[in-house]
Formats: sequence, structure tokens, C-alpha cells
Amino acid sequence: MAVSAIPDGLNPEYMANVLAKSADKGGDTLAQHTWAVLERLADQHRLRPGLADHLGDDRLWQRMYWGCFLHDFGKAAQGFQERLRQPKLPNPWSEGRHRHEILSLAFADTVFPPGHTDRLPVIAVIIAHHKDYAGDPDRAILSRYGGRKPDEQQQQRVRFLISQLNEAVTENLCRWLNDYGARWAQRLGFSQTEVESIVAHSQTLNDSHIRRALSDF
Repeated sequence: MAVSAIPDGLNPEYMANVLAKSADKGGDTLAQHTWAVLERLADQHRLRPGLADHLGDDRLWQRMYWGCFLHDFGKAAQGFQERLRQPKLPNPWSEGRHRHEILSLAFADTVFPPGHTDRLPVIAVIIAHHKDYAGDPDRAILSRYGGRKPDEQQQQRVRFLISQLNEAVTENLCRWLNDYGARWAQRLGFSQTEVESIVAHSQTLNDSHIRRALSDF
């Protein structure tokens, strides 16, 4: 995906050390990659202005925008960041074949809590943006991390994911969403009725945030 520069005044400089891509794949930061994804979503919004009406979902762009914004937050995990930096040495993240999108669900759970009208669509955008959520037991998300009744091994995988986030990184991710989330939407051409502002509250995340999102999905 070609990455265009984040416009002046809209770049969260405090996110500059969090990568989304390894050097051999461009070395894009998480903020740069997220901007690029949202630019492609904005293309769809511009090219298909009647899509929400056609699908009968007047909250389509709200749900897609915030799902895209949050989809890679889990890449801030310590083990994932280590893997993006050369040399790519094996670590517990790679050896456990962990999935960053499942860690992203922790943020979705806090921003879109149970009962929120956008909760399940946003979770769905995040959980299925790489892998099948069911099917092949060796690859499917629910087989590796569990649903409503996770076994002990699945719970251990979820606990490992949460252990990969430190407080400072979590605070900066929430700050980025609060500082620039709605501003990016407006710059990309979404109206305030199409994409509503949301607020992320920095807090200590735990495995229950992921578990609850998986269970609801």
C-alpha cells in the first residue's frame, strides 16, 4: 500500500517509535499505516456515496472508520515491535504465533463497551481483517483464542497478549485517538454525522477486555 504523508498538524509525533511495518516492507509507523488505510476507506466513501443507504446501515462509515482506526493497535505489543526490527530473531510472540488484531480488541472493548450500538460491527472489522475467525483449527482466531467458553490454553494466550502492552504505550495510543481521531475523519471528508467523535480513556487493560470482545463476537 502506497503511503502518503500525514498532513501537517495532524501527525502524532509521540507515536513515531511505534512501527506497523518492518524496514524491508517500508518501515511505516503505526500512525502512517493507519492514515493510509483510512485514506483508502475515504476513497470508498467518495466513490460510493450511497453505499450506506444501499446496505441499510446509516452508521456504516462510523463503524468502518473506527474499526479501521483501531484495527492495528495491537501492533504496539512489545514482541510484535521486536519482530519488526532487524534482525528478526525468534521471540515468545513469534514462537506463539500470536495475532496483533486480537490485542486490538482490548481497545475496542473499552471504547465501544457492551451495549454500544457500534460495538459488534467494530469488533468484526478488527477481528477478521487478516484471518478467518472460524474454520481451520490451526489458523482460525476463535480456535486459538477462544469464544464464550475458552479453555485454559486459550486463556493463557490472551493473558500473554495483554502482558505485551506497557502503560506508556497504552496512554499514547489513547491520546492519539483522542487528539486526532475525529480530526483525521474530517480531513478525509467524513462529516460529523457520518463519523462521530469517540473518547478513549487510558486505563489498565486486562485479559477480560479481550475475552469479553471475543465472547460477544
